[in-house]
Amino acid sequence: MSFRFESLLRLRKNQENLMQREMGNINTHLVRQKDKLEDLKNITARSREEFNQRIARNPDQNFLAVYHNFFKGSRVDDAKQTQVISEVEERANSKREELNEAVKKRRVLEILEERHHLEVKKERSKREMAEMDEISGTRRMRNLI
Repeated sequence: MSFRFESLLRLRKNQENLMQREMGNINTHLVRQKDKLEDLKNITARSREEFNQRIARNPDQNFLAVYHNFFKGSRVDDAKQTQVISEVEERANSKREELNEAVKKRRVLEILEERHHLEVKKERSKREMAEMDEISGTRRMRNLI
């Protein structure tokens, strides 16, 4: 006897694999975005050090305006990148929940399959036992005759 939900189980496994692949892509994207934010912060920190060194040597008004605009843009870029990261994290969390649901659905079918195999095994064992009883009964009857 075959498990009647075998095709559904295969479908659920495939869906889970696709969700895992999507989750991996989202996590990779999230790591890239976090790296990008870290790079932006490093660039800003280096520029701030450079700014402090230059301002100590030559406090030029035009120079101050250029760096002021740069740091203002840097803050905006950091805010945008932080927003992107939070959106990707939201997507990752929702995909994680979907993946957990898919795992639960697959696991339910796997448990049903295991129970089915146990029932088949018990039925087979019962039939074998009945055959062995029949054989031993026949032998006993022969020995009595």
